[in-house]
Amino acid sequence: RAFANQTAGNGGNCRCTFGRQLAAGDFNDDDRADLAIGTAGYISSAGDTEGVYVLYGASGEGLRIVGRTAISGGGEFSALGTTLRDVVLAAGDHDGDGFDDLAIGSPTTMARGTVIPKREEGVVIVLPGSPQGVKTDPMATYDEGRASGGSRNEFDRFGTALVFGDFRGNGREQLVVGMPFDDRGSKADAGAVAIFTFERNPGAFETLGRSWSQADLPNARVDAGDRFGYALAVGDVTGDGRDDLVIGVPGESFSGSSGAGVVHLLKGSSTGLSTSSAQTWHQDRSGIAGAAESSDRFGFALTLGRYDAGGRYDLAIGVPGEKLSGKATAGAVHVLLGSTPGLTSMGSQFWSQSSSGIADAPQAGDWFGQVLR
Repeated sequence: RAFANQTAGNGGNCRCTFGRQLAAGDFNDDDRADLAIGTAGYISSAGDTEGVYVLYGASGEGLRIVGRTAISGGGEFSALGTTLRDVVLAAGDHDGDGFDDLAIGSPTTMARGTVIPKREEGVVIVLPGSPQGVKTDPMATYDEGRASGGSRNEFDRFGTALVFGDFRGNGREQLVVGMPFDDRGSKADAGAVAIFTFERNPGAFETLGRSWSQADLPNARVDAGDRFGYALAVGDVTGDGRDDLVIGVPGESFSGSSGAGVVHLLKGSSTGLSTSSAQTWHQDRSGIAGAAESSDRFGFALTLGRYDAGGRYDLAIGVPGEKLSGKATAGAVHVLLGSTPGLTSMGSQFWSQSSSGIADAPQAGDWFGQVLR
C-alpha cells in the first residue's frame, strides 16, 4: 500500500522529502505499530513547514489516514523561535508510562533565544504518546547546552542522529543525540554524543543529560574530522536484557588512512552505559574482511537486528566509501554477530555487489551501504 504526501493530507506543490526519515513505535499503546513520517520541505497554504505525520495502525487495516497527527514546523517549533528542517526521528518510551514517545530532531535549524542567531546549532523536541496518539505539546526540549560538558555552538548539528535505549534495563529509555560536527578544543568536527534521562519528580519534570566524546573512551583519541556520533544504533548485543549503544565514527583516521572509520560499542549496565568495557572495531582488526583505507567511511551507517538464531542483536556496518575491483566508493557492508562479551568477528560477513546472489556489480559511486535500516 502506497502513501503519498497528498494522501497524508496535503496536495499540490511539494518540495518535500516525504518518507526520507521514518520511526515506528506504539504511540497509543494499542499493541499495533504506528509510523512517523518526516515531510520537511512542504509549505502549507498557511505558510507553515509541515514537519511530521503520524499514521496509526488499525486492526485489519494496517496504517490508516483517518486520525493521523500532523506536526507543523510552524506550530510546535515556532514556540522555540525556529522552524523544522532536515527532520530526524526516533521512537521510544522516554518517561516510562507505557506509551512510546516521538523525538524529532532538526539539526540544521538556528538556535532559539539568542540575540545573534546560531546557524545549524540544532534542536530536538520530544512529543509524548497518549491513548489518543502523539500529543503536539512537547514533554522535553533538548539542545547542546542541556548536557553537562556541552555548549551551544554554530554548525554542531545537534540531532543529526537520534536513538532511544533502555541501557539500565528498567523500562525507561534514555535519548541519545549525535552531534558529529561538534568541535572539541581545536579539533574541528571531532564530534560528540549527548545522553538524556527524563526523570519524573513529585510535582515536576527534570531532564538530566551528559555529553561524551572519544576522549571518554579507552584507547580512543579526539581528532579533527572524526565525526563521532554521525551514526547511532541501539539493541541488546550481549543478551543481558539491557540495551547497548553503537556509535559510528566514519571520519576516524589511523595507520595513515584518512577517513578510514571506526565503530565503538558501549554496553548497558545496571547504572547505565559503561565506557570502561567499550569495544572498538575497524577493518584492520582480525577477522574483519578487507583493510582500513582512506575514505572507506566504516561506520557511516549502522543498524542492529537479529540476523542469526542466537537471540542477540547483531550489527550491520555500512562502508560506503569501500573501493572494490578498482571502483572507488563502490561500497560494502560488514555484519558482526552479538555475543555475551559483546560484538565478535567470529562468523562475520562481508557483503557487496560482488557477493553471490546480489544483483548488479560494483561500480564507482554506488555507495552501497550508505543507508541501513
